[in-house]
Amino acid sequence: MAQEQITTRLVMPDEVDRLQALMRRCYGETYFDSLYYDAGKLAAAIDDQKQYSMVAVNEAGEFVSHIAVRNFHNSLTADTSMAIVDPRYRSRGLFVDIGAQMLPIYQRLNLCGLYLQSVTVHPYTQQSSAKGNAGIVGLYLNYIPASTRFLEMDGFTSDVPTPSLILLQGLAPMPERDIVLPGRYREHILTALQQCDASRKQVGAQPLPTVTELRVEKKPRQRIAYLWVDRPGQDFAAQLDTLWANDEWMDYDAVYLQLPLNRYDVGDATESARAKGFVYAGVLPEFGGQDWLTLQHASVSESDFDHVHLISEHSQQLLRFILDDYA
Repeated sequence: MAQEQITTRLVMPDEVDRLQALMRRCYGETYFDSLYYDAGKLAAAIDDQKQYSMVAVNEAGEFVSHIAVRNFHNSLTADTSMAIVDPRYRSRGLFVDIGAQMLPIYQRLNLCGLYLQSVTVHPYTQQSSAKGNAGIVGLYLNYIPASTRFLEMDGFTSDVPTPSLILLQGLAPMPERDIVLPGRYREHILTALQQCDASRKQVGAQPLPTVTELRVEKKPRQRIAYLWVDRPGQDFAAQLDTLWANDEWMDYDAVYLQLPLNRYDVGDATESARAKGFVYAGVLPEFGGQDWLTLQHASVSESDFDHVHLISEHSQQLLRFILDDYA
């Protein structure tokens, strides 16, 4: 296989079966993103250009490496998705090859950064991200479901949910934006912004609206949920009380609360969330045209942090701070 000719190109909508075959060679039925198990929805996402998937193809026509980009509409950043290499083709630099082929797409989408999610059950994706000088902006506990199989490396399968390191890979300079910093987590927010060279001007807060605008995004297969506060209001604490009274949150390993930082003071909202057990998770700079403070609610009583692989001192300090925040 070392001498085999490999080509790289975008996936067409009628080829998703080959993409699913690659996923199953690497993850079986354990991958957490449900889109890749639904051939119709996956083909539609590619056909509608809501996702671009780049693959490496061997001489037999098999897809042997993949990386996708999505969530780029109305944003200067995008999410990467399912960056994998067939176990038979490791150590051939296929990630570098398909990543280079994606550059014209990133430029056409006018992206200034890519969000990466590095697993922590092994160090390999973190090592790849470090080579590109990606900035560490968060650490999401319980992000990867229990028993997810990683590239046929059984020694890295965990019986409990595991954290994911959230990174932002710069592609171009970010625009300068105003930011309103809450009192709590101020220094960690500034550090995250510095990690990815985000230039921000601190300004005074606008008056809080009366009504909070909040939307819920659930990912049952991954066992996580997001609470996006598109506009914080004076009734945030009451809305969170009502929402949190629902027992359905017991079905999720983690809930991530996203608070916008560019117009309003979210200090009171942060304290209301902390009263429910939320703690610091990180920052999402330039996501959907603004910056977000991420708080997280995750059960850590059964977590095994002794086997979490974090290759940088900064990421290790971030984990210690989050666990101290819980304590």
